[in-house]
Amino acid sequence: MSLAPFVAVCVAVCVAVCVAVYRSAVATPVLSLLQVLQVYHGKVNNKLQTFPRLTLVFETAVVFAVACLFIRYFQFLQPHIFGYDGYYHIKYAYLLRTEGFIRDFHWAQFSTWKEYFADKELLFHVLLIPFTYFADLREGAKYASVFFASGVITSFVLFLRLNQVRWRYFWTILLLASGNIFFFRLLYNRPHLLAMIMAIWLVHYLINRRYLWFGLLTVIYMQAYTAFHMPLLFSIVVVFARWFQTKTFEGRPLLIAISCSCGSLLLSPYFPENIVLYWLQNITLVLMRAWSTVHLSQGSELLPLDTSIFLFAHMSVLLPFATVIYLAIVKPQQPTEVKTDTVAVIAISIMFLVMVATAKRMLEYYVPFTLMASALYFRDRGLPNLAVLRHLRVWVCLLPSLALILYCAVNTIVYVKQDINRSKPAKYTDSAKYLRDLTATGETIYTCDWDDAPELFFHNHHNRYMVFLDPLFFYAYDKEMWEIWRNSRRGDYQQNTAKKIIDTFNTRYGVCGSEFTAMRRIIERDPNSTILFEDEFSYVFMLDYK
Repeated sequence: MSLAPFVAVCVAVCVAVCVAVYRSAVATPVLSLLQVLQVYHGKVNNKLQTFPRLTLVFETAVVFAVACLFIRYFQFLQPHIFGYDGYYHIKYAYLLRTEGFIRDFHWAQFSTWKEYFADKELLFHVLLIPFTYFADLREGAKYASVFFASGVITSFVLFLRLNQVRWRYFWTILLLASGNIFFFRLLYNRPHLLAMIMAIWLVHYLINRRYLWFGLLTVIYMQAYTAFHMPLLFSIVVVFARWFQTKTFEGRPLLIAISCSCGSLLLSPYFPENIVLYWLQNITLVLMRAWSTVHLSQGSELLPLDTSIFLFAHMSVLLPFATVIYLAIVKPQQPTEVKTDTVAVIAISIMFLVMVATAKRMLEYYVPFTLMASALYFRDRGLPNLAVLRHLRVWVCLLPSLALILYCAVNTIVYVKQDINRSKPAKYTDSAKYLRDLTATGETIYTCDWDDAPELFFHNHHNRYMVFLDPLFFYAYDKEMWEIWRNSRRGDYQQNTAKKIIDTFNTRYGVCGSEFTAMRRIIERDPNSTILFEDEFSYVFMLDYK
């Protein structure tokens, strides 16, 4: 579906309708009807305010239930877990329940996890434990994703309500129509969903100066997600925005963020290994991506987003924010009209926009925070105001905008379904079970890719594997071994491949996806190596040499 013809037709039709409506004097009765509805809505709200806490609880329950039904529909369009990491997280939570606290992660043999393991998402894994009681862990992982994704949507709605934003469900529709990348990430069983929920509440407590709750949530955040620095970043942006607008420096949020973050790090059961992990993922990785020539072949989520995709797939986010910029420049507000903390949330959204330029996964933060910033700005400017509908130019801008939003909503649903249908099914189910029955407990299995281990671990935790979740952990563990592994899986050593693998990794058994054809050809030509099992997705082999 091409965007340009659709937009042109919508604009032409909307302009014609606007002129007809305006000239036929229908605008006045339409406006009167809207005002009547607004008055009625106000009366209903006044009645509900008699029991504000009860209505808040009721609304929260309803929004959460509707979000669960909506997310569940998309989640169960396919039976497999979306993404690779979800297999690891649900199985880890299962082992946490059945075997107790995990101090040493011996399942990763050539990773910093072997010597410096720290569960960087401990709280997330604890919260996953109730979902491990499903007979099928895959089903449990899917319902966990539904639960946390619904928590993101509910937190977004509650943020708008608690901050007196009008038309909060309209903004929620914009959130759900904000492109397939953001929406599809809501379907992952990964800790970023919990981090998104906490990020929304961290900002809410910050801008409303509820520092006790901000401090407590900072402590919790440190135990739930690897980006330990996020509360500190929020506090820096908020403090700077307040200083920029009021010329007064309020250092209390900074002190709370620093003290609570450091305290939580020190109190972690994984201290000091958690410091090593934090440094690798948040400092070393950034420096390597900026200056190193080493290509680790990490996930595509860490790559920049194509500009055209960013612009056309996120119109429901960019359009309101562009309106904010337009109003701020063309019709600047009075100094007291827009609140200081609205400016702070706008600054946070711009911060995430910069992050999106380096890694498209940051859309998971950019989308909700940009909409929150726009909603707060509209609130401060007294918009949406039904009185402005008297003007033709408002209708000329409004109707094409609504058409674009509808287009974005339809496109989001269409492309999310395409992403779901294209998502990779489980490919190591049979291979993992074959290795479990074939090998001794504790046997190390050679894998051809860094993202194979989570699914193998899900089906077979009796064996040991190369590396989990990120090749950086392998590279940091031993650069020479990582280079040998990278070259061997590509078939660079030819007839010496078996010797290299056995001597370096002390293993004779391996499993590769069917896409590693060079390795398969080498094994077929080697008289001392054998392919033991093969299906359409993967193959298991045994290596030997003389």
